Amino acid sequence: MGRIRITHDPLGLYEEGSVVETMDLIESYCEQSNDESICGWLNRIPVASAVAFVCEAWELDYEWC
Repeated sequence: MGRIRITHDPLGLYEEGSVVETMDLIESYCEQSNDESICGWLNRIPVASAVAFVCEAWELDYEWC
């Protein structure tokens, strides 16, 4: 569905400059959260909105590739 480049990660989850598939990012968040209602919601909303939600939660700065 797309890719993003991580430009800043204060939590150290991703190496800065790494390219991540958007669905992999969302799946990683769901595995970490264990909240089925949020995961279901993230999979129903537009990918750009889901990426923005996850990146805000994890304090990631990113750009679309």
